[in-house]
Amino acid sequence: MQMVELAYPSRPDLRVADVAQRASELLGEPLDVQGDDASQSVSLWHRAHPIRYADGKEAPPSTTLLHSDQGCAPEQYAEEIQQSWATEDPAALLAGSRHSVLVTEMMASGLPPVERLRLFHGVLQAVVEAAPPAGMVAKHGQQVVSSAAYLASCDAPPLQRAGAFNVRLFRVDGSEGEVVMDTRGLDEVGLHDIQCHFRGLDPNEVAGVLRNIGAYVVDRGPVIESGHTVPGVGPGVGPGVGPGAGPDGAAEAPSWRCQFEKAIVGPERELLDLDPGAPHAAGHRG
Repeated sequence: MQMVELAYPSRPDLRVADVAQRASELLGEPLDVQGDDASQSVSLWHRAHPIRYADGKEAPPSTTLLHSDQGCAPEQYAEEIQQSWATEDPAALLAGSRHSVLVTEMMASGLPPVERLRLFHGVLQAVVEAAPPAGMVAKHGQQVVSSAAYLASCDAPPLQRAGAFNVRLFRVDGSEGEVVMDTRGLDEVGLHDIQCHFRGLDPNEVAGVLRNIGAYVVDRGPVIESGHTVPGVGPGVGPGVGPGAGPDGAAEAPSWRCQFEKAIVGPERELLDLDPGAPHAAGHRG
């Protein structure tokens, strides 16, 4: 599920009616509300998107707000802080938190990924606008971002918003320059995350490949299969460049073979592994 925890120094003055109205404006559709300003749990039901189950019954998904007085202590989010590459001093955003609001989708797995993203971020944006938190822990994206960075990104499609999708980086201990990079945020909306185990390539360029493929599968669906190839990167070649040299004689982007593999780094899941081929491939692929 998509889940974002909002960190506050105390319980925010979060007016449910205002959040529901703003979310309805952003999404262009009405929302049914269960709960009020004093409730520990508030659900906003997306009645316009009923999901039919195997038994023939229908039920709508919801985006739910859960209040907690536990706060977001930085030591509880060491992994998220470590992978918050775009945020300056992410631990400082959580320090002093004494209250949190968890924004999470419920019963949304039957919706297309692009629709799940749209509905969730419509409500999340409304909450953050109404009561900007000190920091935001994107659990499905495994990163910490500021509310200012999130709101500044809200003109972009949901996947491109701060916290929605992350590319992680891990250097392999005891190896000669081996790096594992993977994504977080796709598996949670019903798609495969992506990973690449490599050496001798620029991690920034590899991150560009992973981001481009992530955006592609959200837009097109799970159309990439084992055995397919995607444009990779190499010396003098930028991320996401299609095969074939350009008119200026630029280097042709190499093709990287795709295969479904088990994740090298947790959480445990099947994901789409990209093989950059010799001499850059590292590790063992099935």
